[in-house]
Amino acid sequence: FQRLPTSAGSGQGLGLGLSIAQHISRILGHPITLDSMPGKGSVFRITVALGQRQLEFKPKPVVDPLLTNIAVLCIDNDATILAGMQSLLTQWGCRVITANGLRQALSRWSDDVPPQLIFADYHLDGETGLDVLDALNYHWQQTLSAIVISADNSVELRERVQKSGWFFLAKPAHPAAFKTLMRRALRRQKIAT
Repeated sequence: FQRLPTSAGSGQGLGLGLSIAQHISRILGHPITLDSMPGKGSVFRITVALGQRQLEFKPKPVVDPLLTNIAVLCIDNDATILAGMQSLLTQWGCRVITANGLRQALSRWSDDVPPQLIFADYHLDGETGLDVLDALNYHWQQTLSAIVISADNSVELRERVQKSGWFFLAKPAHPAAFKTLMRRALRRQKIAT
């Protein structure tokens, strides 16, 4: 753990990385060794004691009675976000269908009965979440319960969403915020019916 003189043209570093690595290896009790051949290369090794196999812990899904078995349609043009939403909502006991826009939502939701709740991203490819929700209201001939999600947290957008009769949720949203707003939307739907 000594810094050697640098050759001409090489970058100037402070050499803190070696000192930090040495300090951490001492704290953890994992010695670091080095084999080096000038002009050939170096091999660094970290010695770690063999651990004992632990029992695998799988947390049980936290099922919410209000959310159990409700039909949810999630619309977003980002496949990663859809996968995350599906995973979260499924853990809560929801039946989830995902879609990247209006056309896919209509083709994937083959049931004549509309979803009990819809999550729609505001910025979709070539359409907005408000456009999609209006079209779905028309398709099912009833007012649906929906939450519009957006990274645009402007007052103007919030007001447009609320004037349309939907709930608004800003991205990134914490799971607790999802659950709270879902409960509010479902309660409002029960009151309306």
